Amino acid sequence: MTSAGSAGASGSEIVGVLLAAGRARRFGRDKRLLALPSGVPMVVASARALLRAVGRALVVLRPDDQTLGRILVAEGLETVHCPDCDQGMGESIACGVRHVGRMSAYLIALADMPYLRADTIRQVADALRAGHPLVAPFYEGRRGHPVGFASVFRPELMALSGKSGAATLLQRHGSKLYSIATIDLGVVTDVDVPEDLHRNRE
Repeated sequence: MTSAGSAGASGSEIVGVLLAAGRARRFGRDKRLLALPSGVPMVVASARALLRAVGRALVVLRPDDQTLGRILVAEGLETVHCPDCDQGMGESIACGVRHVGRMSAYLIALADMPYLRADTIRQVADALRAGHPLVAPFYEGRRGHPVGFASVFRPELMALSGKSGAATLLQRHGSKLYSIATIDLGVVTDVDVPEDLHRNRE
């Protein structure tokens, strides 16, 4: 763990950036609106948890996602359609961060992680507010999502491209990463194949 520093998010303006522009090639079809055992569509469950935790959230979508965009706007999220999303997750992150402008911090979350608990997301946000510039939850030693970045990282987030997402940024600044140990399996549970939709997070 790193100590708190001035580079963290001292204010309350933290925005959640939900990445939902992927093509779900491993899943075999568009999975975003498929229902979980609760009956709630996967992307809606992920969006609700993020919004409950931080109060403001943006979802990054593909250019043709007009219907999905309307659904998520009705849930209270802002939307941005990323024209270069097929180039990889890095493009989606850059697009989302650029769209919301300068904030105290950015929580980068994934739409295919619907079992992540809102209170876990809130812990990441609280650590940013406490002054930690880079924050992630860990489940049994495995780094999970969402990952929080203070505004000092905004230029690097906007410069991301390709498929690796923010992984290179995390490698570059690993010494600044504040780890939150959690028992929330949802931080490392994503929906990659159809069987994953029916997992019970408990």
